[in-house]
Amino acid sequence: MKRFLILIFSLVMFAAAVSCSQPTNESFDLDFVSMLDTSGTDLEGMKVKYLFDTTINWATAAAPDTYLGYSFDTTLADAAMKRVSDIENEMNFKLDIENRTGVFEYVKAPIMSGVYVADIASSISDMWGDYCQLGLFVGMSKVSDYIDVNDTEKWGQLAFNESMFYKDDLYGVVPALWPELTHINFGYPIVFNGNILASRGLTDPREYVENKQWTWDKFEETVAAAHVEEGGTVKHYGFIGAERMIAEMYIFSNGSNIISKQDDGSYAFGLYDYRGQAAMEACNRFINDTCKNYIAKHGLGYNHDKIAQCFASEEAVMAAVYTGYIYGRDAIVSQEVYDFGILSWPHGPDVEPGFTFGVVENIYTAMVIPVTAKSPETSAMIMNSLYEPLEGYEDRQAVQEYMTHNYFFDERDASVFFAMYDNCIYNYYHWFGAGELVNYIGFNSATEYAQQHGEALETSFGNNVVPIIEAMVSMHGTYKGHD
Repeated sequence: MKRFLILIFSLVMFAAAVSCSQPTNESFDLDFVSMLDTSGTDLEGMKVKYLFDTTINWATAAAPDTYLGYSFDTTLADAAMKRVSDIENEMNFKLDIENRTGVFEYVKAPIMSGVYVADIASSISDMWGDYCQLGLFVGMSKVSDYIDVNDTEKWGQLAFNESMFYKDDLYGVVPALWPELTHINFGYPIVFNGNILASRGLTDPREYVENKQWTWDKFEETVAAAHVEEGGTVKHYGFIGAERMIAEMYIFSNGSNIISKQDDGSYAFGLYDYRGQAAMEACNRFINDTCKNYIAKHGLGYNHDKIAQCFASEEAVMAAVYTGYIYGRDAIVSQEVYDFGILSWPHGPDVEPGFTFGVVENIYTAMVIPVTAKSPETSAMIMNSLYEPLEGYEDRQAVQEYMTHNYFFDERDASVFFAMYDNCIYNYYHWFGAGELVNYIGFNSATEYAQQHGEALETSFGNNVVPIIEAMVSMHGTYKGHD
């Protein structure tokens, strides 16, 4: 208890020190209007600095030759540039966009020292989650006149922002209305080569998804049937995917979740319930028994690029891939595979038929307002105006039509893609470590694994997850609809 009180006291003193040590910034006497109408706002030529991290998804390296995440000479980049020009003229200010990699590393020391570094910063949501605990950002409740966090269509569903909740507030948002920026940051759809499956006389697996028959058993049957050997040599493996990805998707596909509400109203680590253990056993069978000879194995780990390349080169007929390889500037799958399709992950026996989900670990375009910003209210107002829907992509239907036309071969693929996107689960890997959650595939018994790791995971849950739940309940009254 004494150490706990000392920690609280230290955090209070730190917050006070940051507040007192902030330099005296230029004062702007601004007449703000409502967040929905900025036509009467005059920012008097104010310069607003926006630090933008050019690494915009897990799949690819940073690309400095982009504009707010879009490659130059594309319709999306043009629309983004027009938006910036329009709001600069409308509100009389200058948006100074500074591209760099590792924005989350760059801003930490200056803000902790009370030094101005930017008015808005965009980078990786999980890293922002660490900094929320240090008090480095302005809570969204403080700028609620300009940013309505309940507008999840605009600022992201809860799973996308989940890591940036802490104690009693949300400290960051994501630009969910702009195409690609969040759509390329979740996992893991299964892609398949339609030509190869058709050449083998196999059913288009989209039909299983449509008929709510896409189960673990059907998945294993399809992977085995897709496998092609000629003269004792593998021509096409049935499936490729990093074991960690496979393990993660299996464990969520039977309805288990990191967070489970208990009968007494408390929350506890939930992956080791009967649903989670059944998923672990099924995953072990898939990888180490029933389909072990049909899976291309390269010790892939986090090598998403290798997985996408193996699928594109037809080494494998099916693959679990990060969405940045399907859609966006680095879409190797849609660029190089003529007739590919998209499937949701197969579901287990303890969920409703047709259960569909995606997982999110990081959103790479998560935005925060540093506590040392010149005017947090101005930052919030500009974020709100900037990230209105882009011209030509005013609603979800327009974005889906754009995706179907530019990336997909079948409207059903876009439907599955968005169904996974809409039902994403935050995986909390940042707080636990990936190995702690998915290394069960090395154990013969899921029960044995749970017994060995349960206590450590419960401790981490209490230290890192509970404060996030507290903030979500504080702001929304519930944790994701759990009364």
